[in-house]
Amino acid sequence: MTAFRNLLLAPLIIVLYWAWSRTWRIQVLEDTDFIQEKFKNRVAFAHWHGDELVVVRVGPRYKCAAMTSTSDDGELMTRVLRFFGFGISRGSSTRGGARALVGMIKLTQKGYNASFAVDGPKGPRHKVKPGIWYLAKHAGTKIIPTGVAKKQAIVFSRSWNKTYIPLPFSRVVVSFGKPIEIPDKIEDHALPTLVAQLEERLHLQRGHAQAALLGARNAK
Repeated sequence: MTAFRNLLLAPLIIVLYWAWSRTWRIQVLEDTDFIQEKFKNRVAFAHWHGDELVVVRVGPRYKCAAMTSTSDDGELMTRVLRFFGFGISRGSSTRGGARALVGMIKLTQKGYNASFAVDGPKGPRHKVKPGIWYLAKHAGTKIIPTGVAKKQAIVFSRSWNKTYIPLPFSRVVVSFGKPIEIPDKIEDHALPTLVAQLEERLHLQRGHAQAALLGARNAK
């Protein structure tokens, strides 16, 4: 029954999301170092949970891969993301998490950039988990802190991550920051410092996106 539900729901979600998201007025900001890096190497985009529905919109232009859960809802998301050109690695923190990371590494070796919600899978919200560092280390990629700002949105307040979708015709800004180098060796005792560094950079990029959004409003 669940498989049949997904078979019916996936095309509906795809059509609705495609039509809805095409109305957004999206501005993409790219740090100059990121521009150089994206033409030479694969990267790992780090973003907060909640920003996914915007990331899906811009992800195809960067040939992104993402992880989805092994749940029934994860299967539905897999169908949708594959339609939009994402590579997919299945797994979760409790079932197959390590396998999903290995899958993401293999996808980067095939030419995909990793898209990684760093405060998942269950929060706390806006608190980086160490998985992104292990992914980047073993995939040999630099981390790109990614910030998103939107003018108006519907927020799904019951979800722990406060997932949102911008309203039709809303302005949206996505800011890709300066690449973060991966240490030659990642020691366990160094992880808290690395995590704090990435959290700071993620908040900084969201601030850049919000400033650009505010600047566009004031220019009118």
